[in-house]
Amino acid sequence: MRGAPLLARAALLLVPALLACDDPASVKGGKLRPADFAGESGMRLTFAPVDALDDPPLLVTLRDASWEARVGEPWDTASPLATWTVALGTKLVVDDTTLLPADLPEPGEVETRYGTFADTVTITVKEGTFAGRWAFAQGIGPVVTTLDGTERECVYYEREVEEDEEPAP
Repeated sequence: MRGAPLLARAALLLVPALLACDDPASVKGGKLRPADFAGESGMRLTFAPVDALDDPPLLVTLRDASWEARVGEPWDTASPLATWTVALGTKLVVDDTTLLPADLPEPGEVETRYGTFADTVTITVKEGTFAGRWAFAQGIGPVVTTLDGTERECVYYEREVEEDEEPAP
């Protein structure tokens, strides 16, 4: 057991290093931030209309400064719909509309066609292109969206999507 003290000392050095990692605000002080729910750059989400499952899906790729939206499948041939500017700080603002306020509501569960998302905040946008219900799952991003009066639910998502390559000539 001569190695045990050395192992214990190594563990004592490792614990502070692990505590220095950038944990979500919910771990640091209990106050959740919009950044905890906005989703990561490179996240791609697919949304199906709640009332019209046969309609083409809405595809959204999250980036640091923008969200790109397309309609149809697959991504490479889907019709471009919009690219919205994104500002994430004390709140999440997409195309001049606050989707996540600084004071977030208490998280709960939201069920979509994909499944049940725990730790989700739900808000209602009062007016504009994004008017309606929005739900954001912690670490994922939007899982319920409303665009031009049509509510859509997440049916698929994937992380760390690589940039699309230009098609070969």
